[in-house]
Amino acid sequence: MFSDRVKAVAPSGIRAMFDKAKAFDDALYLCLGEPGFVTTADVCRVAADALMAGDTRYTPNPGLYALREGVAEKLWRENGIKADPDREILITVGATEALFLTMMTLVNPGDEVIYTDPCWTNYVQQIELVGGRPVAAKTREEDAFRIRASAIEEVITDKTKLLMLNSPCNPTGALLTRADYEDIAALVKKRGLMVLCDEPYEKIVFDGAKHVSLASLPGMADFCITINCFSKSYAMTGWRVGYVCAHRDIIAQMVKIQEPICSCISGALQKGCLYALTHSDERVAEMVAHYKKNRDIMVPALNSMKGFSCLVPPATFYAFPNIESMGKPSQQVADEILEELHVVVSPGSAFCGTVGEGHLRLCFASDTDSMERALERMAKKFR
Repeated sequence: MFSDRVKAVAPSGIRAMFDKAKAFDDALYLCLGEPGFVTTADVCRVAADALMAGDTRYTPNPGLYALREGVAEKLWRENGIKADPDREILITVGATEALFLTMMTLVNPGDEVIYTDPCWTNYVQQIELVGGRPVAAKTREEDAFRIRASAIEEVITDKTKLLMLNSPCNPTGALLTRADYEDIAALVKKRGLMVLCDEPYEKIVFDGAKHVSLASLPGMADFCITINCFSKSYAMTGWRVGYVCAHRDIIAQMVKIQEPICSCISGALQKGCLYALTHSDERVAEMVAHYKKNRDIMVPALNSMKGFSCLVPPATFYAFPNIESMGKPSQQVADEILEELHVVVSPGSAFCGTVGEGHLRLCFASDTDSMERALERMAKKFR
């Protein structure tokens, strides 16, 4: 009855934990990558006013020109990426649709797509949905989970079509440096690879660290498809608005298939996003300060627990502690924490490949009180 395409895709291990937790009324959630804030009232008001003014009709497939222009200005100002708003930027249903449009546009059945192991589960799911073959390039904990160009080169074949990079990285919190990207850029140019650069956590960096966009390096713009969204940085996950920047020939093909996939994005929501681009710096700084405060509570707490060893993540709002010394699969440990403590965490095995096994992912984006109560429950078990 069902297509082979659908049957080949495994369900999300993160969502599975979330669903299991519904059985516990007092569950404390450290699993979903959800900012612990709501969208600011002024951003919401802009969108609401647009709706009340009658902005309820279809919008152009590529998105409102004003938002594309705002994104282009942002990319140049913050990322060093020069883009034509008319032909090199497309507004999408979150970064998720931008990822899928990239797969649909570039990947044929049987093509190999390299992803960094571990990675967000949707990457592999989308590769499989278009008939591509996911290939893992392994990171190492001793490298703070930063992918090395040598690890990528090891898995390149004549069937490789696309490389996927995510920095800052979900689930590890890894942050690639400019030196890392220079090594990768040299490899990309040598092998003629296209690179999907997924950057939704770009603003959530700590301790003076800096996010770098691969497309900003000399000669790399035409090799890169840069994807971002308003979800994480601006606490707008439910708005489902993202964007993709790439060579005009790629964007033209994406715009063509935007119509049969979703047609367009709400104009009112796009106007709210445009306002967020230019009026949220102070709010973003406050959120990042909150995440850093929570990180600096969570990581020492985890490292004080028996069986846990956790690096300090330089970015994102995720901790990725090593639990290999427990001698149990990460799914079993996550289930025990849920069933015994009513705390919801994600097993490292949910993040594709093999590197994530032996780890857990804990999100520290929630309110500090809830996070501390969850950590207190865990401390009683792992002492």
